[in-house]
Amino acid sequence: MSIFGDLVIALGCAFIRFSDFGTDPYTSMNLGIKDALGMSLGVWQLLMNCVVIIWVFFADRRKINIGTIFNMAGIGFMSDFLLYYIIEPLFGIEGTLLIRIIALIFSVLAIAVGLVLYVDADLGIAPYDAIAVIISEKLKKPQRYRWYRMATDFVCVIISFIFKGPLGIGTLFVAFCTGPLAALLRNLFYGRKIPH
Repeated sequence: MSIFGDLVIALGCAFIRFSDFGTDPYTSMNLGIKDALGMSLGVWQLLMNCVVIIWVFFADRRKINIGTIFNMAGIGFMSDFLLYYIIEPLFGIEGTLLIRIIALIFSVLAIAVGLVLYVDADLGIAPYDAIAVIISEKLKKPQRYRWYRMATDFVCVIISFIFKGPLGIGTLFVAFCTGPLAALLRNLFYGRKIPH
């Protein structure tokens, strides 16, 4: 379930990159940096996740499990593969405006569904996702998790802007819609709310 959830998230990440309306803040930051360094998204995101997971290890190693490794090592590579070898060959390098809008909407749905599957598997948290969770727990204010997550996303947006990453309406769409949609889906599917 964890691996399948990661695959669905990667599909969502690939579709939002295809939509060319920007992407989620963390991916946008990584895309900007990897272009500046001349690396693939998969390789750079793996390196970035290794740096973040070191912080997570010392801050709260309980957040690390086998699902953490699947997530940090797989999503970037899977997103590259899905975009370049499946989505672009099917729809062309540049889709029409309608196809791009549909791709953006589908991407948020896919990321939310993947998040529900990945969280429900309970096999660890992705390094970036763990940052806001750990901060909210360390400060003993879990009800403010969404604000800490928005702060980490804002930092990613600033770094992405510096490195000319793909910021756009899609960045805001993902940031504001994915969490509430995932909570709604999990409540509908399982009858319980997503943590935090």
